[in-house]
Amino acid sequence: MLMKRLFHTALFLSLPFFLGGVALAYFDFLTPSAACLVWLAGFVGLLLLLYRPIKGLGEVASYLSQLEEVPGTPPPEIKGLVGSEGLSQVLTGMSRLVQRHSETGQRAQAELNILIDKLPMPLLQVDTHRRVIRQNRAAAKLTGEGALGRDLVFSLRHPELIAAVDQTIATHESAHIEMTLGAPVEQTFIGHVVAPDPTVDQDAVLIVFGDITEVVQGERMRVDFVTNASHEIRSPLATLAGCIETLQGPAKNDPDGQEKFLNLASIEAKRMTTLVSDLLSLSQIEVSQHIAPSDSVDMASVLNRVIGAMAASPDGKATDIETSIPNDLPKVIGDDSEIQQVFQNLLANAARYGGERVKVSAAVVEKTPMAGVSGRVVKVEVRDWGQGIDPVHIPRLTERFYRVDTVRSRELGGTGLGLAIVKHVVNRHRGVMEIESVVNEGTVFSIYLPTVTQS
Repeated sequence: MLMKRLFHTALFLSLPFFLGGVALAYFDFLTPSAACLVWLAGFVGLLLLLYRPIKGLGEVASYLSQLEEVPGTPPPEIKGLVGSEGLSQVLTGMSRLVQRHSETGQRAQAELNILIDKLPMPLLQVDTHRRVIRQNRAAAKLTGEGALGRDLVFSLRHPELIAAVDQTIATHESAHIEMTLGAPVEQTFIGHVVAPDPTVDQDAVLIVFGDITEVVQGERMRVDFVTNASHEIRSPLATLAGCIETLQGPAKNDPDGQEKFLNLASIEAKRMTTLVSDLLSLSQIEVSQHIAPSDSVDMASVLNRVIGAMAASPDGKATDIETSIPNDLPKVIGDDSEIQQVFQNLLANAARYGGERVKVSAAVVEKTPMAGVSGRVVKVEVRDWGQGIDPVHIPRLTERFYRVDTVRSRELGGTGLGLAIVKHVVNRHRGVMEIESVVNEGTVFSIYLPTVTQS
């Protein structure tokens, strides 16, 4: 490239030598061969004269082209140019200036990346081919670390979100959708798909997720509470009203009748108290269900405390509780009071519906039904030898207020919320609950919880 430029320049500048030689040959001052020698001498002289300046200018041009990509590159040594020393100083100053601007830009970019990573809202960018080109830490938890460079559909398989992104890419108009993601714990988001700014030369689409899980769950719980609680409380309230009316009327002067109806009123009041307490516990757990606990819990200690407190079943009959609990069980990730509530509910159910014999066993297992967990987990089984449960009921056992035998459950003091509380606590602890039952042979509730080593 240098020789080509040098040759063309020398050829152009040697044109006067050629014309002069032609003129001198025309007037017979020189022979044609001598005239050619004059032009050739001028051409060669210009080549020699121009070689170093043109080489120096080429080096300057090459240096300037790479300076932006590699700031701080020392300028080349310029020779053969008038004022080459001053030019070298200018290039040195330019190099320092570009390097300072580059360092400032890198610092600003690094600070921006830190700021974006610390944002609690998931945020990511996709290009016009829907490939993920950027994501913050919160988005990485949502999509996975392997999302960068891949089509968004591989990380977030949500048809409405993908359609909104495609529409924004095609029309350059922002979109907003509500969507539910995640399993086994669902989270609800408002997805803001932001079109690129037309004044900026960039086609990246920004996607921001606003977590509205608590708002949606709060509304759902409010509706469920009004529907289910009003139905469940109506019966004891009617009984209480009947007792009060009887005590004020026919039993006003009847001591035996007063004792009978006061006992009935007391039972119904305790039933309502238990129901309200379970509803409050369930609502508190549901609100924080998507936030995994981070404390460690000694499972052996929790199980021994719960078993020690189970001196008798709710109907007053003693319950024989067999145990097989190693003292060296590893700690699990969880909340001590919530895990204790899980096994209190399971043991109370086993004692209430499973007869007078219950067995609690715990062990460390490697193979589990827990998605995404390949290491050790603690498995706790609560087994009874009662009437068992028909398989048709098992999928619905953890629904709120669902009862296999409504009349018997209410007579024994059940609220229909115990297993719903167990399910939500286990989900919050990122665990799994399995239910196995054979009619007339008994039921086994198995709880799998990740150990601290899985964090």
